[in-house]
Order: sequence, then structure tokens, then C-alpha cells
Amino acid sequence: MPHQGRLLESGVYKQALQFINDVSIRTVPTGISDEDIKSPFQIVGSNSVILDAVKRGEDDEMTGRSTVILRMFESLGGRTKGTMSM
Repeated sequence: MPHQGRLLESGVYKQALQFINDVSIRTVPTGISDEDIKSPFQIVGSNSVILDAVKRGEDDEMTGRSTVILRMFESLGGRTKGTMSM
């Protein structure tokens, strides 16, 4: 994707990943568009942290618990700090 300036500041890498990997399965009520529904997860503090996957814990059915596994990574090959919130 073309961009101006340095890759780190351009945000183009995150946009490219969203374009390539933007797969989601949702049940949307009738009359509501997909764009009206926002992700419950927000990452603050770094534009290079990507939320890559959200899944249910594998042993939830056996244990009776409800857990969520989040896979995140730093997308530009460096170190950063960020905060995940719901």
C-alpha cells in the first residue's frame, strides 16, 4: 500500500493487515448494518499492536468455565507497550 513518510508512522501496515485478514463471523440483527457494530476490544498506547485472534478457551466445556483467549502481536518488529480494554 502506498504511503507518505516512514512506515512506522504511516499506519499503513495495520491497514494492510485489516484488509488481508478482516474475517469475522457475527450474527447481525435485522435492520442493523455491519458497520454499526464495533469491536468490544480496544488497544490503547500503541498503533503497532494487532489483535490477531479471539477464541473461546479449549477446556471450557469440561470445566464449566467461560474463558477467552486473545492473541496479540507487535506488528513492526520492535518493542512497545499497550493496554487492552473492553
